[in-house]
Amino acid sequence: GLAQMILQDGDYAAAAALLQENDALGERTEIASRLPDSAPGRQAAVQAVASASFLMAQAGDGRWNLKADLFPGSGIKSVEGFAADSRSGTVLSDRKVGLVVRYDRDKQKQGQWDIPGAGALAVDRLDRIWVAGDEGLIMIRNGVVETVADLGTFATPRAMAADTLGSIWVLDRKGVRIGRLRPGSTRMEAVWQGEDRLTALAWDGRRMLALDGRGRRVVEIREGNQVRTVAAGLFDKPVALASDLLGRIAVLDERAKKVWLLGADGRKLAGYNLGAGGPSRPGALLMYPSGGFGLTGSSGPTVYRFR
Repeated sequence: GLAQMILQDGDYAAAAALLQENDALGERTEIASRLPDSAPGRQAAVQAVASASFLMAQAGDGRWNLKADLFPGSGIKSVEGFAADSRSGTVLSDRKVGLVVRYDRDKQKQGQWDIPGAGALAVDRLDRIWVAGDEGLIMIRNGVVETVADLGTFATPRAMAADTLGSIWVLDRKGVRIGRLRPGSTRMEAVWQGEDRLTALAWDGRRMLALDGRGRRVVEIREGNQVRTVAAGLFDKPVALASDLLGRIAVLDERAKKVWLLGADGRKLAGYNLGAGGPSRPGALLMYPSGGFGLTGSSGPTVYRFR
């Protein structure tokens, strides 16, 4: 099946995600042939193979060691916005300097733009960069800068995320309101308001997730100003959140000095210690499409990568 082919190609994470989400693995693939025929045992074995496959990828060939990468010539002094593009390139912004810089996966600079107040940012599925600046919500497409919408009461947002439908979501500075810009619109609409002090947003391929730092949990944003807890009871001081389109969730725990990796159901898959090689004050977090995590420190254009 598809999971087996992906596994043979070495993408254990994708294979694991497919196996975990498949409740009826019927084909007698090389993996399936080892599984018991009874339904309960079979499903448990599928989950076990999925988890084992994923963890094999984490442990193998040294890709998941922490390494500090300095991005040369960026002019960035303090990272405010942090995002990855579809080719696992890195986009950084500095609000005080008013700068957005884009690098490819080999740390070669691909573009640099002077944008006053450049803060939170996101990269959508078309690899357009969206950034919150003093003039509003700005889109960078093919190197061209365009102001798309007035942020209004969502000015200087705390976080931003792009979904696969083309909408841009922003979290206000206080963390109590979420706005959304739909494709083709120039007006930001309010979609959520609550008492939880949210600190980060992440799109996992089918839903918008947020980090409730005070409640030490990951939540799903729902209609009617509601949230649903996805993961809780695992974190000491969660400060950053990331996800990928396979539904995996990563949470940066500042107090524990660790990045937790969770399944789409909130179940813990693994934990990665920052150790002495990590930043003294970790900041933002992302998951690269090609695999691995990236996180920033409190100053400078250094990105610390688990890969």
